[in-house]
Order: sequence, then structure tokens, then C-alpha cells
Amino acid sequence: MIIGKIISVDDLPNSRDRAIYEYIVDGKIYRNRTNWTSYCLFITGGDCYVFYDVKDPRHSYIKYSGQYVHCLVGIVFTIVGLGVLLMGAYLSMFSSL
Repeated sequence: MIIGKIISVDDLPNSRDRAIYEYIVDGKIYRNRTNWTSYCLFITGGDCYVFYDVKDPRHSYIKYSGQYVHCLVGIVFTIVGLGVLLMGAYLSMFSSL
């Protein structure tokens, strides 16, 4: 695994993206692209973890490209929703007294 850089992002109208990334192995620059996905957050100029085939560095993929951001946002909204639900239940107990 090495650190690469997101060079650009291709966008489709239906919220699907794919990143073009660049990485250096043994002094040679390689450029590759991800598959189309709606579960990642790519930031042009941002770093990414590149996993590549040692025998043929042209073959690679990236990980940790934003999927955890989506999970974190989902968890935050769930916690906030549960908090509002519990607060509503608590307050409704006092309004009936």
C-alpha cells in the first residue's frame, strides 16, 4: 500500500462518481480510475490509499475513499433521531399530568 492522490472526479447526473488517481511506484507515475460508485466521497487533490499488484503496478485499487463519512453521517442522524424521540416521550409524560 502506498499513498496516492485523487487527480480528478467524473460525475454522472444520478449521483454516481468515479475518481482518477495517480501513484508512484519505483519512480514511475501510474494513473488509474475507480469504478462508478455512489458510496464514496472523492476530493480532487486529496490523498488516497492505493493497493497495487507488485508484479504489475498498473493494476491497482483504492480504499477508504469516503464510505466512512457516509456511515458517520448515518450514525449521527440516528443518534439525533433517537434523542428527539426519547425527549418527546419524556416530555409527553409531564404534559399529561
